[in-house]
Amino acid sequence: MELNYPITIDKFKEYDGKIKYVTEISDLPGCSAHGDTLEEALRNLEDGKLGWFEVSLERGLEIPEPITEEQFSGKFLLRISSKLHRQLVLRADKEGQSLNQFIRSALEKHVEQDLIAARIEKYIDAKFNELKIFISTSPPIVATEGSSSVHRVAATGKEQRDSRFPYERATVQMQ
Repeated sequence: MELNYPITIDKFKEYDGKIKYVTEISDLPGCSAHGDTLEEALRNLEDGKLGWFEVSLERGLEIPEPITEEQFSGKFLLRISSKLHRQLVLRADKEGQSLNQFIRSALEKHVEQDLIAARIEKYIDAKFNELKIFISTSPPIVATEGSSSVHRVAATGKEQRDSRFPYERATVQMQ
């Protein structure tokens, strides 16, 4: 419990202007919490962390140690086909970048898109929990408790969000 796990904090602005926070310890899969204030979200995360450890110990699961950036050199070997290598070199030349710069930039963009999608998913999960959403199996309908309105959900199950959705992200170390 006393190990220094990095915490990710996502700050969201609701459509009504209220600020919400979602916190996560990515080294402990599924360990996340939310709150109306940063302090509340961090307090809830500490409670979630305790629960995460308790369940892991009860089930005899290994508890991972925190991963630090010092464990990574920034270099790795990647084997790809000669066809893909050629395509990457041509694209890098077209962009006026070295192959290394081009691949690093492409990887950063891809990872950032995944992080944005994960933040949106966490936010939606937090809202579902907050609103006590009930899902009907046939037809796919979502209704909120105490609400007279009912909304149909896309059959794909994919959430569509406005690209102008405001968010902020920070990574901190808890002491």
